[in-house]
Amino acid sequence: MSRFHTITIKCPYCQSDFEFRKWDSVNAAIDKAAKERILSGQFFVCTCSHCHKAHRIATPCLYHDPQQKLMIYLLPDGGSDKLEEINAIAKQFDADYRFRIVTNEDRLIEKIYIFDEQLNDRVIEMYKLLYQIFVQEENPNKEITDAYFNIGQEEKSLAFTTENKDLLLVPFDEKIYQKVAEANQSIITDSQLAFTLIDDHWARTHWN
Repeated sequence: MSRFHTITIKCPYCQSDFEFRKWDSVNAAIDKAAKERILSGQFFVCTCSHCHKAHRIATPCLYHDPQQKLMIYLLPDGGSDKLEEINAIAKQFDADYRFRIVTNEDRLIEKIYIFDEQLNDRVIEMYKLLYQIFVQEENPNKEITDAYFNIGQEEKSLAFTTENKDLLLVPFDEKIYQKVAEANQSIITDSQLAFTLIDDHWARTHWN
């Protein structure tokens, strides 16, 4: 089940203290409304009860989808000091579970999209790195700063952001995805019950 507790935080605008519901975990199979709020970008938004201004607050939260056999731990600080603790959780589950670490809300949303589409996030990271090279070559005057797997209203795409906050969308190509998967068969499966950070750094480390 989903779990939360109430904490007191200080508003960055009016400096008043107010209570905030901090979610420790979300069970996507039971609490579908919470999942929808995560995907809409509203889950980690809090509103000051005094000045009524809203802001985002990133706090550790475990996302669990038992139907997908998936756990994603949002750890804004990277979670290096929590690995032993959270991996003890992982060892309680079946060998075919997937365990991931993400460091911000946008990456949590991206991972949910990837696994909901029955895709492999290791392949997606390799795929994004490949296309980032092409997109950068086609846009030499725009420095690409980030890339996301994106689900639009009509199709899947890659979304590349630039230093000027431009957004460059590239349609997702299933055939290229499959070719990337075939070329990286030896490194795209989970081999242990442990939370893992699969991101662009992982992709660059394994690029050949």
